[in-house]
Amino acid sequence: MQQLRRSDFETVQRVAHSLHATCGLDEFAEVAIHQVPQLVGSDLVGYQELDLARRQARILVMDPGAQAAHTRLNQAFERHMDQHPVARHYLEHGVDGPRKISDFVGQDEWHRNPLYCAFYRELGIECQIIVPSGPTEYGPEGPCLHGLNLNRTSKDFSERERALLALLMPHLEQARSRAALIGSLQRQLKVDAFVRTRLGTSLVELDEAGLPLRIDPGASEAFALFFGSAAGRLPEDVSAWLASDSKERPLVREHSVERIAIRDLGTVNESRVLLVEATRQHADPERLRCLGLTRREAETLFWIAQGKSNADVGIILGIRNRTVAKHLEAVYTKLDVDSRTAATLRAIEALGRVRH
Repeated sequence: MQQLRRSDFETVQRVAHSLHATCGLDEFAEVAIHQVPQLVGSDLVGYQELDLARRQARILVMDPGAQAAHTRLNQAFERHMDQHPVARHYLEHGVDGPRKISDFVGQDEWHRNPLYCAFYRELGIECQIIVPSGPTEYGPEGPCLHGLNLNRTSKDFSERERALLALLMPHLEQARSRAALIGSLQRQLKVDAFVRTRLGTSLVELDEAGLPLRIDPGASEAFALFFGSAAGRLPEDVSAWLASDSKERPLVREHSVERIAIRDLGTVNESRVLLVEATRQHADPERLRCLGLTRREAETLFWIAQGKSNADVGIILGIRNRTVAKHLEAVYTKLDVDSRTAATLRAIEALGRVRH
């Protein structure tokens, strides 16, 4: 058992604190690469994710020159990655702590290894120790390994340095797991925001006093359009509705082609949440026939005026994209306009102007 100093434990705690503060795997990898050399000196530190079943490797290093070299040689690494002595050990026996290449092969044997000849020799790396950031993961295709690699051009890593890395390893695993979870949640939030935007919905969060904690951009625009509300402010009509006995029914405001509906979703995570739906009403496309359009041309213009793409209109009307484009060309000609925006303005005029 290697004897470690109090300062060693303090350094491990300092590095661990930085790792636990990361959000997302990319940030975790970058912080780990920067922080771990405080614990064990190396010529180069990298973070790697190895998908051995599909022979795919992602290796990240912070030095631009080294990263360019890794990228250039990545295919060679992937071709021979199953010859890595440490990776083979982890697959056969499980992750059991930091492992050096020299734990399994001598220098002469390592120099004959196809992976060394095609990859490590080109980088000038002779010694390496791997610090897993979690157990072997098994995806649909097979096993995946991930962790840090510390590299040197000559002097191998000592047992004391291995002990320091072993002390860090549980923190590395916990921090990576947390960062992966946060990254997943962030991606889901982005997807949710995208879906809400496409559906024409947005959220408002209020504190206990009814003051806004967050107003999504879509809700802010809708408040300005329907209530003349300033950015970041809750309209007086909405505040009055929330204070009334009718808040269980949505607050609805309508104009000729615009509609807003506000629903009280109640308390979520100690915040009161409102769902704001701002949509264009489904007026009758036949009203656009007054512009001298055929039925199909009127339907096409109607949906274009609702912000739909040609592909969307094709799906809605059950016609091909080329047919949509043909109808749109005819609309431009008949209305004497040369853009979707100009055609949309003419459609809104025909459907009825927005009244405030």
